Amino acid sequence: MPLALPCCARGLNLNTMNFMDSRILTCLLFVCVLLCAAGSEARAGETLLDGAAATPITEDYFCMHVHSKTGYEAAFSAAPFRYLRTWDSSIGWPLIEPENDVWDWELLDRYVELARANGEQIVLTLGMTPLWAAKDPDAPSPYGTCSGSPPRELADWEDFIRHVAERNEAVYGGAIRHWEIWNEPDNFVGGYEFYSGTVPELLDMARSAHRIIKQANPDNRILSPGITQVGMEWLDEYLSGGGAAITDIVAFHFYWDWFTPALRDYKNAILPLHELMKKHGLQNKPLWITETGIGLKYNGSDAARAMAMVPLLAAPRLYGAAVSCNYAWNNSLFTGMFDVKEQKTTITYDTYMALHRWLLGSRIIALRQGPRNTGYVEIERNGRTARILFRVGGGAIRYPADPAWGDTAHHIDGTQSPVPADRKIELNGAPLLIGDVDF
Repeated sequence: MPLALPCCARGLNLNTMNFMDSRILTCLLFVCVLLCAAGSEARAGETLLDGAAATPITEDYFCMHVHSKTGYEAAFSAAPFRYLRTWDSSIGWPLIEPENDVWDWELLDRYVELARANGEQIVLTLGMTPLWAAKDPDAPSPYGTCSGSPPRELADWEDFIRHVAERNEAVYGGAIRHWEIWNEPDNFVGGYEFYSGTVPELLDMARSAHRIIKQANPDNRILSPGITQVGMEWLDEYLSGGGAAITDIVAFHFYWDWFTPALRDYKNAILPLHELMKKHGLQNKPLWITETGIGLKYNGSDAARAMAMVPLLAAPRLYGAAVSCNYAWNNSLFTGMFDVKEQKTTITYDTYMALHRWLLGSRIIALRQGPRNTGYVEIERNGRTARILFRVGGGAIRYPADPAWGDTAHHIDGTQSPVPADRKIELNGAPLLIGDVDF
């Protein structure tokens, strides 16, 4: 199963080839283990993911990442989402306090202004340290202007947290109610370390942040550090050391297989997380997927990218995620809903908009495998069921639609057409929803 590519490689123009190669090698080795354990492929119609989300999806499920360099302002009004996670938007301690007690609020102010104007909320990820404050400013870092090191003085960190928390109440009107303690502290492959300190050091920082943020407003919610799918041991140590007591929401990151949206990979990643949450008494706490995306390089065609958006949005919900944060609106490596060079939206945006329309108000029942490398998400809406059809990797197929599914095909552009008399659906270029339901 693939590992989550560090955010720096997605948001910056860096030479990442050696890093990518190492991650892909790890991915292939892990996939081999999973295949040996999983055995043969699922039979047509077999349920691959079947968490059966108990309640219909609301606007609160949708979350986005938006980089601050180009085309970011359009996202706030063009794409419907409730939450904006700030990672890789350049918002963070190094930007806000570039020098000791020198404060720059311009970019955060702008993000909050746009979010509030469109009814959205900020998820502020606390991660990376300005060089002036770093205990080890030479620690490997994906960003040249900051460090993955913990701060030299805990008081500097506390001062930063206090300034942001107080400004949030006094100036932003509480636009930031969710605070994530660091980004991928378990991710250190290839020298691109987001965190170079120890778990106890980050626990000290998290306790301080929790105390200050809750003092500013008890309604503020603290997210655990967003780990990748190989970070279970790291998270176990964090929660065992006292992190469970200061965690309101558990954060998790998952990126789809480099080549296809591998459904088994998701299941094998998320089940151990639920076991870990139960171990530490967090089974009733919300689970947020604070980063997830599809690799554009390995889903090279428009059809493949459009199809991969289906499990990207559906699978987290099946396994209990209250929120799923797509990475990213304007990134050239992952998901890419806005093409920065062409200055226009893409097929992944068109598909996202259709899926938002189809899933909002619907309950996801299962994600199943169909014939010839296809899959479908079964949903229930207003007492009726429907199927969102997709084909892993894209490509054309004549899909046999069961008569019980209904007689209407819904296309991502909002149009409808009748299911042909022979019940063979042309699945080519984009997902389709089959069902006699209204949107």
